Amino acid sequence: MRVLALYGESNIRKTSSLLLLYKRLLTNGYVQVKDHYRYISNGDIFDVLEKEGNLIGIITQGDYVKGSNSVKNHLKNLKIAGCQKAIYAASQTSNKIQPLDQVKCYSSHIIIPKTIEIMKSKQLAVNSNDANLIFNMI
Repeated sequence: MRVLALYGESNIRKTSSLLLLYKRLLTNGYVQVKDHYRYISNGDIFDVLEKEGNLIGIITQGDYVKGSNSVKNHLKNLKIAGCQKAIYAASQTSNKIQPLDQVKCYSSHIIIPKTIEIMKSKQLAVNSNDANLIFNMI
């Protein structure tokens, strides 16, 4: 499974970018795979999408390194679901073990730095650009 990780500090709109990507995938022929969508918390989702036999998993949460909502557990569940690609938001945290460390065990992974924009009037454009960048990697 190839993992695409949108990486950066907490609260810099990684989830917003990935939700834009999610909507774009759905409007470009991807469909939800039955029984995989799950609302996690705080606007974060877990889902598996399919187009022409290709499965893509998307997780907009990436803060935890332990428990059922850990990055490791989410990625394991996407692999079990048969996803060829997994996209998730990887937060830089103060933990000794970083969520990003759990993705590096996948030989095929790409770390994409989240573009930061502090001006609210420009955040949608920046988030859309990040979503488009990832879409073009799929």
